[in-house]
Amino acid sequence: MGRVVTENNKVKFEIENKDDCIMYLGHLIEYILKKRDIYWRLCLEPLRFLAQELANRKDIYLTGDQDVAKFISKNLDTNFNFDLDFYKFKLFNSAINLVKNEMINVIGDFSVDKLAISYNNYVDITNKKNIPDVIHSNSRKKREIIRFFNTQRNYLFHFSSDKLCEWVSFREEQVKKNDNAKFEFGKEFNIYVSETVPFNIFRQKSQLMLYSIKN
Repeated sequence: MGRVVTENNKVKFEIENKDDCIMYLGHLIEYILKKRDIYWRLCLEPLRFLAQELANRKDIYLTGDQDVAKFISKNLDTNFNFDLDFYKFKLFNSAINLVKNEMINVIGDFSVDKLAISYNNYVDITNKKNIPDVIHSNSRKKREIIRFFNTQRNYLFHFSSDKLCEWVSFREEQVKKNDNAKFEFGKEFNIYVSETVPFNIFRQKSQLMLYSIKN
């Protein structure tokens, strides 16, 4: 059937036959593959920013992503004293997490009206409709994986109470570990933190970046 218009005047892709399944799943795979490529490319940007900052401020010159990865690995257990701009660091992290969350969403999202396009919805539709010539393998492992992505999706796309508690705990630990971070409670609520990020924090967040280089 393909594209239809609902009673609420929304365009919806209806799956009724094998060709619809191919069209739906094919575009879903293409979307994820493109997002994956963007994701790995974004993971390299913080490394290149680090290389630029080291060259400009420390006269440490690294050539290529492999050299930066080796430098980070070499300093895993050291107290290398070097701070990076907090806002640029968060800009990289936000871009990386945005694309990661988009991939999680397109796998795990579930909607009753099936207006959302996702692998979870595709599995549900094909399971219920028993479409001719479309074989759907169903296993406990597969259901667990889809359920995991759905749980992650729901957590990431809502500012839930447990997320607030997690954030408060992070702030409390931040105050303990950093002299220049503090809370002020009074008529107003204020948090003061440094506008730089220590190298050791950057190093902890760089594991996926290093993985992207090695693979």
